[in-house]
Amino acid sequence: MNEIILKGIEKVNRPFKHKLWMSFMAGSMIALAYMPMIKLTAMYGSQIGLLMGSFLFPVGLFLILYMGGELVTGNMTIVGIAFLKGEVSLKKMLINWIEIFIGNALGAVFVMLVLGLGAGALQEYVPLIETMAQSKVTISPLAAVLSGIGCNWFVGLAVLFDYENKQGLIKFVGIYLPVAIFVLIGFQHCMANVALFVIPLFLKTLALETALINIAFVALGNIVGGLFFVGYFKTTTSQV
Repeated sequence: MNEIILKGIEKVNRPFKHKLWMSFMAGSMIALAYMPMIKLTAMYGSQIGLLMGSFLFPVGLFLILYMGGELVTGNMTIVGIAFLKGEVSLKKMLINWIEIFIGNALGAVFVMLVLGLGAGALQEYVPLIETMAQSKVTISPLAAVLSGIGCNWFVGLAVLFDYENKQGLIKFVGIYLPVAIFVLIGFQHCMANVALFVIPLFLKTLALETALINIAFVALGNIVGGLFFVGYFKTTTSQV
């Protein structure tokens, strides 16, 4: 637990340029991990594409953790635990989340527009991306919040597992399976949704207000899942 608290303190005190760069890289990894799911859905249909995509999407989190990247949903748990233990103020926690969210979004925008459209990797899949985006935004606000809770309950546990376990195979399973499960279930991750919405927003086939409403409610659910369902449980059950 002490290591997690120290990591949370370190995250809020890093220089802004460092946080921006590492969050940019993390957002890029999320977008890059989402691209295979789009292609697999086009090749095999939504059900098989989701199944196969759930096997590949966890690679994004592995790369983020390997690089020491800053992902907003992970920080909802790690910085959140430091806050719950009284080592980080509410203001610093919220500022950290906002800074990391912005950096993550910039990375997702870069990948989807420059590599997705610019390099042509996703050009032929634009109609499918628009359909997938519409399926995200048509759910109710309550469903978006609940879906976000489920997502970051899994992601938060995966991130904690990374910090608390050093053994290779056990660590791999502890990170891989929670992420694969949340993807397979279909729970929503605010930054994955940002990545999915970039191209429809750029092509003006998705209204900005509609996208922002979905992202806001999903992010709220992600906060509840990461901060309370994982962070609060961890702080109340730990002996440290």
